[in-house]
Amino acid sequence: MSKVTVDDWFFSDSRFKNLIAEERFTILLIASSGKSTIGTISTRSGFVHGTVKIITDRLVKEGLISTDGESFSMVEKSGKVAQTTTAVALDDKYTRLVQMLYKVINETAPGGAKEVKPNTSDYKQIKLMVEKDNIAVETIAGILNIYTNIPFWGEKYIVQSASGLRKHWLKIYQSAEKHYTKSRVEKI
Repeated sequence: MSKVTVDDWFFSDSRFKNLIAEERFTILLIASSGKSTIGTISTRSGFVHGTVKIITDRLVKEGLISTDGESFSMVEKSGKVAQTTTAVALDDKYTRLVQMLYKVINETAPGGAKEVKPNTSDYKQIKLMVEKDNIAVETIAGILNIYTNIPFWGEKYIVQSASGLRKHWLKIYQSAEKHYTKSRVEKI
């Protein structure tokens, strides 16, 4: 689940409103992890194993999570076990890049355009850029910081999602490199 999806889902689900903070935190850890065990929850939360055991037992009893004896998973409102996915978006570096991207997208949007918001696929595309395409997080952040000043790309509303950024990455990067190299030479 993406951060936006988790936020919308978590804060709109009335089943969680009566939970104490530790139980809510445990629910979020389970929702954001592909496989949650008492050990992983304990490590990620800082709670001792005994506390995690008490919390998870109560959440299972309430029907909010289920267990196969070893790991925990979320239960949907209907009572079915939800498929959990690794929460790419909860990784701070991907979240930061997606937020930067959407700030740029909304800045380059034509006047009167509705504000565009990220979705789950945007986090996956940014993750692919970093992990599969081997583009450094700092490089993506650097380009996004200067994006509005890159000729053509910063003037047009071409990139409207992370998949668009990934698709046009090489052209955007080359334009930025060419523009800033030329600017530097002119200043000397």
